[in-house]
Formats: sequence, structure tokens, C-alpha cells
Amino acid sequence: MYRDTRRTRQALPTIILAVLALGGCEGPSPEAEPGARPAVSPPPAAEVPGAEGPVIDEVQWDLQQARNDFVKGSFEDCAEGIERAGGRLQHLAQRSVPGVRQDLEASALALGELAPRVRDGAVASVVQLDSAMAIADYAMARYHHAAAEEAVVERAALHSGREISLVARDLTAAAEYLETGFGRLEQPIDSSAASAISAARDMGEQMVRRRPVDQAEVEQVLAGLGQGIERLKEMVMPQSRGSAS
Repeated sequence: MYRDTRRTRQALPTIILAVLALGGCEGPSPEAEPGARPAVSPPPAAEVPGAEGPVIDEVQWDLQQARNDFVKGSFEDCAEGIERAGGRLQHLAQRSVPGVRQDLEASALALGELAPRVRDGAVASVVQLDSAMAIADYAMARYHHAAAEEAVVERAALHSGREISLVARDLTAAAEYLETGFGRLEQPIDSSAASAISAARDMGEQMVRRRPVDQAEVEQVLAGLGQGIERLKEMVMPQSRGSAS
């Protein structure tokens, strides 16, 4: 659908495997010290609306499985999957900085309200389900984007091989969630957002392949991706327009 983003997306399984080999998807256990980022591991590949690549963490996996269950008419299984995703969002919120925490908590609350509606048959179509799930895509895009930005800008992560692999993972994940969110809403991605998604994937691939990257260029990619994420936020959280992030 979005030709300028396909080439790198097709290479995404290779990128993920390379990040795994570098230890980039390892993270502290739930018992890790406060402030440490929780582990986000890639489950088996699955298709999601608006993306052709594999799902790359548990939240998106749970949401896609829930969507599949809804299509099959297994509403109880769908509701349980939505609740699992909401629980993961809440867990991430507890370890996130305030602005990101609020969005993760809001998306967890939205999923918590969606699950009983699915059980009761109040969600009439997969289009309605996708629209309701898109807030989680926004929150996770912002979570991964914020993690990459903090690593690059505040921790000078581009000087550490392991840190670079984490930034590559977060850039790629943020791009995937952003595109998936637009896809769930059946909204066309404007040229600037599409370019940002493509640039983030390309940059993630360069990092994984240990190719030199320029800090200023990475920050520019992060800025473009952030603008796209803000546009998605206006769609899924319209009450946020004009308010501070």
C-alpha cells in the first residue's frame, strides 16, 4: 500500500534476528531494579492491519490474536487477548516517564473498557474493533520513540554497540506501530509520515548492520517520526489537541 516503506519492511525479519543476535531484545526481568526497561520479546510472525511485516512485541501480538479471534467469532478469547494487552500496557506505564506513562495508562484503560463490550457483543464489526485498538498502537509508538530518543539524546547511545541495537529496535518498533495505527483507522498516511516511517526503518537497518550513523541524522529521523506519532494521537485522542504532551 505504501511503496516507499516496503523495501525495508520486507527486510524486517532479518533486522529482528540481527537485533536478537546482538542481545537487543533482551531486557530485565519483572524483578529488575526500578527504572529498568522491561523485556519486550518478539513472538512468532503475524500480519497486522496496515503492515506487511511480523509483529515485533507482545502487545501487538496480543492485539492481533484478539483481532483474529474476533473475526472467527470467538469473542471471549478476543476479550481475553485485549485484557492481556491492557495489562502489558499498564506494566510498561509503571516504568515509563510521566508523559509516556499517561498515554500508556489511557490506552490500558481504553482496552479495559473495550474487552467487556466485545464479550457483550456491543462491538459490531472488525472496523469498530480496529478503531478502538488504535489508541494502543499510538501509545506503543510513543513508548518506543521515547526510549530511542532518550538513549540517543541523553545517553549518547550511538557510542555503544549494545545501545545501538536497542535504539534500532525501538526505531523499528515505533515505525511499525505508527503505520499499524493509521492502518487500523483506515486513514491514508500523508507523505511526511510515510517518509518518517521509511527513514526510521532504514536507520534501524543501518544500525543493526553496524553501519556508521550520524547523531544529527538520527535526531532528524526521530523528529520526523515524532511528528507522525503526534498526528496519530490527534486521531485516537482528539481531546489532546492543543494540550501539552
